[in-house]
Amino acid sequence: MQSTPLPNLRAAPAPADYPGLELQAVEAAHAAVRASLPRTLAERSAMRPIDLIVIHCSATRSGVRLAPEAETAIDGWHKARGFARLPRAAARLNPNLAHIGYHYVIDLDGRIATGRGLPEPGAHVAGFNARSVGICMVGGAEPVARYTLAQWRALRTLVARLKGELDALARSQVRVCGHRDLSPDTNGDGQVTRQEWLKTCPGFDVAAWLQAGMQPLAVNVLEGGAA
Repeated sequence: MQSTPLPNLRAAPAPADYPGLELQAVEAAHAAVRASLPRTLAERSAMRPIDLIVIHCSATRSGVRLAPEAETAIDGWHKARGFARLPRAAARLNPNLAHIGYHYVIDLDGRIATGRGLPEPGAHVAGFNARSVGICMVGGAEPVARYTLAQWRALRTLVARLKGELDALARSQVRVCGHRDLSPDTNGDGQVTRQEWLKTCPGFDVAAWLQAGMQPLAVNVLEGGAA
C-alpha cells in the first residue's frame, strides 16, 4: 500500500495563533524520539526493521485525564492483561514501565511520554508488532474521537519526526495508519471498510488526516480542552 507523503517538519511554518506552542510541540517530539532511538552505532545497525506507525487511542472518554500519569495508568492496564517487557529493554528506557505496550503516549496537554524504545517490539496490534511503532492518544472512547489541539500538534510533530528517522533507516516509505485500518479484510477486496473494523480506534480517519497535511477535522477537536 502506498504511503501518503508528509510535510517537511522543518519547513512547515508555525501557525500564527500559537507559534510558541508549535515550537514546544516540535521540541517535545524531537526529545521523545531521541530518547527512544538506539544509543550506539552497533545498536543502530542491529535495529529491527520498522515499516509501520500505528496510531491508537486509550479508549477512555475524550478529554478525561488519566491518573497518576497517562503512561503509568496504561502500564497498569497492560500489566493486568499479561504484557511484559524484556528486563534488558526496560532497564535501558523507562524501567518503571515494565508492561506498557506502546512506544509513545500523547497526553491531553500535548506531553509526549515514551514507553518502549524503538528497538523493542511493541504489544499494541496483534500480527504487526514486530515491524511497527505504536502511538497512543489519551481519550478516543467514542466512535468519533475528540482530542485537544495540544494532542493534535504533538501527534503531527511526532509522526513527522518519526517518519524522517524511520524512512532513513528503512530506506523506504514507512506507512502510517490507525489501529482499525489493520482489521482483517474479510471480503478480500483489498480495502478495510467500516463494516470490517474490529474496533473504531483511534476514532478518526488517519488516511484523511495525512492527506489534509496532518490537520484534524473540526469534529475531532475537543472544544474547551481537557477536563
